[in-house]
Amino acid sequence: MSLRTLFLTLVICFFASLCYAEFEMTPGVNLRLEYDDNIYLDSDNEKDDVITTITPSIDMKWETSRLDLSLFASVSMEKYMDNTDKDRIGAGESRQASSLDALARLYRELFFLRVSDTYARVAQDEGGRGGENNRTVNLTDSNILQVNPYLQFELMKDTQMQLGYTYENRWYKEKDSDDAESHLFSASLTKELSARTSMSLSGSYKEYRPKNPDNVRIVGGGGTYEYDKKNVNIGLSYQVTDRLQLQGSYGHSWLNYDVTSDSDSDVWSANVDYEITSNYTVGTAYSVSYIVSVQDGASETDRLSAYLEYDDRFMLNFTLFANNSDYVEINRKDDSYGGQLSGELPFNDKTGITGLFRYTNFDRSGFDAEEFDRYSTKLSLYYETRLGRVSAGYIYNRNDSDLNNEDYTNNIVFINVSLRF
Repeated sequence: MSLRTLFLTLVICFFASLCYAEFEMTPGVNLRLEYDDNIYLDSDNEKDDVITTITPSIDMKWETSRLDLSLFASVSMEKYMDNTDKDRIGAGESRQASSLDALARLYRELFFLRVSDTYARVAQDEGGRGGENNRTVNLTDSNILQVNPYLQFELMKDTQMQLGYTYENRWYKEKDSDDAESHLFSASLTKELSARTSMSLSGSYKEYRPKNPDNVRIVGGGGTYEYDKKNVNIGLSYQVTDRLQLQGSYGHSWLNYDVTSDSDSDVWSANVDYEITSNYTVGTAYSVSYIVSVQDGASETDRLSAYLEYDDRFMLNFTLFANNSDYVEINRKDDSYGGQLSGELPFNDKTGITGLFRYTNFDRSGFDAEEFDRYSTKLSLYYETRLGRVSAGYIYNRNDSDLNNEDYTNNIVFINVSLRF
């Protein structure tokens, strides 16, 4: 977690009323020792190493009459036995991302301030090299800070209006990533049509500005464009039954550039979640929207996913997905599809096995074209202790590309201890 985030947290906490307070704090630490036979995911001249990782963390929740705060802060310290130039102190894996979410009630139930911050390890290029538990390749530390003051009030019975401003600061550790600031002005109107149905109407205007003017993109070159984005949207939420929920929205977005062609697109989303029984849940989601990438600017992205989840004597999750991204600022289009099967099978109250299998087909056309099939498998045995979980396992990654120098395999053996105090 950045010093700026901690400072903002302390400021918010200082002004919070202590009329009543509920406070929880759980420190923890994750210890990991692993052997990796191909740390750079190379097709030849593979380099192996033994990596030791220590990740201390704090999980905190605090509720007062004027403040709701949730904070998870962690930092990973990685030590390589041979390749010491890769030693690192920074963000952990994505599932260990540090995050802050604070909501302050500045004036009655009218004026609010929300502050959020996420410090994480993310992929620089969604179509770049990667695999389960990859630590060194195609990754960068990122920090995204959002400060959102807003007004919220009722216009009439069951009709609520919100007026807000959001400042966002994007930072990436790698120099060739797209650091940027943005200013978003938004308004929304929400109407409860019935006890189970609500409708919303919203609009926004966003100014997206790269931090480094010297790196502003020229046609065919690197860097980033600045743009203004306008968006209008109408949404509907319908709780059909206690077990079935439908959500959907439809709108349009416009991206206006000074140095390249403008872009606009319909944007919409649809979500269905259905609890078949207390043990089985299914759902599907589809969305079309503009997504900002780490390196290559905005893309018009379609995302489709569906899942089946079972949780009783064992846990099982099966997910299918298909994505399409058409980049606005460069000549590139990505298509991908695949699925993931993951689960956990307890043998008794203390021991069990977890597993994961993931498959992705990725096809990039235009700039730096490539098509590959990527497989990841993970199996581990675990033992529950009073303070946490001890596990040991094996990971296998494989990439089959139409480019010869992009084929690789990767084997990892690990021991992991996750403790909470």
